[in-house]
Amino acid sequence: MTADVFEAGELSLEGGGVLPDAKLAFRTYGQLSPSLDNVVLNPTWYAGVGRENEWLFGPGRALDTSRYFIVVPELLGNGVSSSPSNHPSLRSWAEFPRISIRDNVRLQLRLLDEVFGTRRLKLAIGWSMGAQQVFEWGTLFPEQVDAIIAMCGSASRRAMACRRCSMTPDRVARGRMPRSRTN
Repeated sequence: MTADVFEAGELSLEGGGVLPDAKLAFRTYGQLSPSLDNVVLNPTWYAGVGRENEWLFGPGRALDTSRYFIVVPELLGNGVSSSPSNHPSLRSWAEFPRISIRDNVRLQLRLLDEVFGTRRLKLAIGWSMGAQQVFEWGTLFPEQVDAIIAMCGSASRRAMACRRCSMTPDRVARGRMPRSRTN
């Protein structure tokens, strides 16, 4: 299964910069209920890609796809969403803007709103840098998240050297993965 892509256009960033032609890759599992009340968000973590959590999804599994609609947004800079390795005009680490956890979460909210017509989460669940995004969801949008599960993550955005997190998770740009394996 390949990732779908949300074409976000020009993305204004928390640090004052801009990410032109921003693309947020995502995967979905299960069916969105007519009342739009069964959305589970599972953002990826530092150097992780969405397909690596598929073992959790399915009928009767931890994230039961017969009950929940699971959305897995790929972290900006991870080599699947907009990253130094795949951006048409920002193809080096030096050119790629600083991306924050908050930038990712605000873009995820746009994805939910503009693609699925909802801003409400039944659950936000994440591991490591995915947990940082989950904490940010709870902080920025507490009225829109019923519950969070943050595993092995810090609630502080400064705890991990996140100011350049958009660069280093991109395995292709670091030369650790061939381009054909990123989607």
